[in-house]
Amino acid sequence: MLIPETLTFNCRGGLGIPHFWIHFSIVPYDHLQVPAPIACPLDPTMKSLLMRLVWSIAQKKQPKVKHQLPLLLHSFLMLCFASQPARHHRLPQNDRLKSTLNHIDHFPGTDLSNPVLARKAGMSTGAFIRLFSRHLRISPAVHVSRQRIRHAARLLAFTEKTMEEIAEESGFPNRHYLSRVFARQFKCGPAEYRRRHRVSLGGTPSSPAK
Repeated sequence: MLIPETLTFNCRGGLGIPHFWIHFSIVPYDHLQVPAPIACPLDPTMKSLLMRLVWSIAQKKQPKVKHQLPLLLHSFLMLCFASQPARHHRLPQNDRLKSTLNHIDHFPGTDLSNPVLARKAGMSTGAFIRLFSRHLRISPAVHVSRQRIRHAARLLAFTEKTMEEIAEESGFPNRHYLSRVFARQFKCGPAEYRRRHRVSLGGTPSSPAK
């Protein structure tokens, strides 16, 4: 199952079901038109690769296996996406937008105001905002805000960085502003979000996420 990161779900039921999680992100996020989980058929090739993945994770302390894991994970995800019809994706064909979206995702802590992004795209501010909004159906500011929140959430879950470091790296003025944003977006502060979603080095949440 491919489950969009913005979709709330739970998998609790009366009977236990063996499962294997891969957490990943796609750039740019807002281009995925996926309103619900997508079932991927597990053909023999995917099943074989999945078994290799499970074995490799069990043996991940071995240096050679550890280096192979990212390639195996990437290959498995590519097979999953290749099995899906193209209608699930709406990627912009404009090269200026592609470059801008890539910049936003990789440098969330920098100045991402409309004038700065417009200059990087080689356009006037007004023309850039119109082009961005027409293709993505949201304003550049809204997209930047979403990406910064997502970046901060990942750092909270997957790193040991301090709140000050996370705020700076994600483009928030300070930790207090970050706390207000999280309270509004997730109904909890960054510390509580980290407690719920913390992932250990073994890849397992330290406590169940609600």
